[in-house]
Amino acid sequence: MSPDTQALVDAIDSLRHSSSVIKNYIWPLIPAVITSTIGFYIASYNFKSQEILRADVKKIENVNKFLIQMDSAFQSLVSVKTSIIGRISDDPIQRIFGAGVLEHYFSDVNGVEDLVFLAKGNSMKNGQPYYKSWNNIPRINAMVGNYKYLVQRIISRNKIKSDFEKHLDIDEKGKASMVYADLSSEAIITLRKLVNENEIVLNLLDGLIVEFNSFLSGINAAVSKSLNIEKIKHLTILIDFDNSNSIIQESLQPLPLPNYATLAKLFDVSVADAMDMYKTGYF
Repeated sequence: MSPDTQALVDAIDSLRHSSSVIKNYIWPLIPAVITSTIGFYIASYNFKSQEILRADVKKIENVNKFLIQMDSAFQSLVSVKTSIIGRISDDPIQRIFGAGVLEHYFSDVNGVEDLVFLAKGNSMKNGQPYYKSWNNIPRINAMVGNYKYLVQRIISRNKIKSDFEKHLDIDEKGKASMVYADLSSEAIITLRKLVNENEIVLNLLDGLIVEFNSFLSGINAAVSKSLNIEKIKHLTILIDFDNSNSIIQESLQPLPLPNYATLAKLFDVSVADAMDMYKTGYF
């Protein structure tokens, strides 16, 4: 043993056998202090780890609540679309009466703010189309906003349709008939409003069904980009969406487009302008 090492050993040993304050009070506390310090850091680490797990579980629970609302809203949209499929042509006026009165239950959708953590997994680059990722919160917000807007327009459409029907001739069998040339100026104004509302509804309905289906099919992958689901799979589950239903698949097919030449004549605009009137951004 070197002289320096021997000197250190002797110094420590002298502390142990000394009758000083160090021997009687400080030395016995050293192991306890070290143990307590280590225990504190271990406990802090475990506490933080548990807090992270609890926070991630809460995020999954919020996603599941949102998905239940979205699925309910999606089923409402599919129900509306199913009631229209096969009943409308390209004639703008026939499309109104072919679709009928769109009386359906529309569930509310809230909670987009609980999905902000998805932004962590957003790998979009500047210039990429917004529809490339469901980690893009503005896309989700726009979808929900457009759904609520569609519900408002359906209510408006139904009211205008009811107002317009007051101008129609009803036979003894309850069948309505209309001759455009015989309509009053008030009836024509109401008809134009009705055609406009109807086309807004049909176009937005087509786009939103595709958008909702894309969201419900892709949200799990988006969550996986933002959370380590493997770490919490023993604590919670993420709802899966199955769109293999034949009714859903049929509803994803677009409705017939309107005759834009007829629309242009009705609204006294060019065909190009008539085509631009009902663009939703989804197609």
